Amino acid sequence: MFRRLPPIGGDPRNVAEIVNNIMDGKTNNTGTITLATGNATSTTLYDARISPDTKIVLVPFSSAAFNDTAPYGEFQDLSYTTLSGNINSSVTTLPVASTTGFRSAGAIKINNEIISYTGKTSTSFTGCTRGDFGTSNASHNSGDYVHGSQAQASGASAAVKLNTVGFTNGVSLVDGSKITVANPGIYNFAWSAQVNNNSSGVKNIYAWIKKNGTSVDGTNGLVSIHGSAGGIDGHTIIAWNYFVNLQANDYIEFWWSPTDQKLTIDSYEPVAPAPATAAVIITVNHIAPQAYSNIYVSAQQNGQATISHYANSTANKTYAYILIG
Repeated sequence: MFRRLPPIGGDPRNVAEIVNNIMDGKTNNTGTITLATGNATSTTLYDARISPDTKIVLVPFSSAAFNDTAPYGEFQDLSYTTLSGNINSSVTTLPVASTTGFRSAGAIKINNEIISYTGKTSTSFTGCTRGDFGTSNASHNSGDYVHGSQAQASGASAAVKLNTVGFTNGVSLVDGSKITVANPGIYNFAWSAQVNNNSSGVKNIYAWIKKNGTSVDGTNGLVSIHGSAGGIDGHTIIAWNYFVNLQANDYIEFWWSPTDQKLTIDSYEPVAPAPATAAVIITVNHIAPQAYSNIYVSAQQNGQATISHYANSTANKTYAYILIG
């Protein structure tokens, strides 16, 4: 119990009790607040002891609050399977073990043949265009690997596609290519792409980022990929990173353009002792403002205060508060 003295004062015993409580750290100026969810970026604190001049100190008070982190995300494009039957060079429906992870329409690669498809079932690719993007039709055997591939015409451009969401907090994948942030700030985007050159001779690939659909000056990279030789395609991993200043709900896309249609971005099956190869990996980290400053008092008046914080979708994220003044 916290005793209060009347305006006219109190007897020595009451005064001593209050002074001793204060010396023992027992003061009636604390409480707790649980952050609103649903990606809310602010929570209202109601407390009659708050005034416009009150200083409010917030500290984590639940495991969810202690584990709060700055926004981050990790995304990949990874898909591969195997043929479940022999196919000749003209069949347009391809039987496979599974199409899980493959897009509803797109491109695949079997050995050196790139094949476009317009549909899929759980165990087949349908509406196939054989020998696409300048490759040759070929027969393939049951058990041959089928690789997810991103392909386009020479000189065309497209957003890099992603199909896997790994770790994420406050960063989401929209429409298979738009990496969207829920909180404003400066972000570090790091990426890598596994590029394959099935043509002879050195070919070039351009890669850059778009912010909210607009290309960002200075972000383009030009990489030369050596050609196939001795029956082995040229392979290169391109990788770099960007610092980008974003507002809530802004998005970033990674775009690419090949100078030759036989330049593709491909996934690969495991090859002992190595695991599978993702066609694309993109990681995102919120780097400013720092995580410790993400929760603060942004407004206050008599009896209440607005607590601003990262977009929150985690239940029971509770903070203790101390009121001073």
